[in-house]
Amino acid sequence: MKDYSPIPSGSGMDGWQSIPIDESHEKLVSLEALSERIILRPFYHAIKIPTAINGAYARQGVAKRLVEAAERLPSDLKIVVFDAWRPVTVQQYLYDNFRAKLIQDYPHVKGQELEALVAQFVSKPSLDPLKPSPHVTGGSVDVSLAYANGDLLDMGTAFDDFTEKSETAYYESQEYVLDDMSLHCRDYRRLLYDSLIGTGFTNYDKEWWHYDFGNQFWARKSGAEKASYSVISL
Repeated sequence: MKDYSPIPSGSGMDGWQSIPIDESHEKLVSLEALSERIILRPFYHAIKIPTAINGAYARQGVAKRLVEAAERLPSDLKIVVFDAWRPVTVQQYLYDNFRAKLIQDYPHVKGQELEALVAQFVSKPSLDPLKPSPHVTGGSVDVSLAYANGDLLDMGTAFDDFTEKSETAYYESQEYVLDDMSLHCRDYRRLLYDSLIGTGFTNYDKEWWHYDFGNQFWARKSGAEKASYSVISL
């Protein structure tokens, strides 16, 4: 495998909801049959979360760049899409369940400290056009890599594994690269990162699978003065 550059440490997300949005009015498009190099595996529909859709939709600019990212991969690999645009009802379900789990696991954590902990992995559901949840904008995609036969590459954790190991740059630390398997996980994350960053996406550093374009998350990470995507519905 080609040598890919190390993934940089995250820069934080403070103030992302204050970034202005100049809505582009791009449509949502289906990611199905978009490219032979892209596989859809709607994770939340598969685990039967209420109102989760059996498919994947994203803004036109996201879809275009996802195809370009897939073309940047070695010919024997594909991009797998677990989730993209999602209904706010699914966002609420994820938020409520993760919050309840944290309350159970860390009963001493309360108030603003609890909300900040939840927000590290699940954004608060919002249809506010000035500060929408990232996935309801159609500008976020949750992705991984697979071989041509559809088998997933080992990225070090499962999708939606809300632990320290899910941080995109986790395996860039020498103390965690202890064997060949860890090296493979590091290199696969680098490959995914390089492919998407190279087409204009940004990555949320707490989740190796989460990439953005056009929304406030993207603007915060890219340094853009404005975002282009606000709330959108199917």
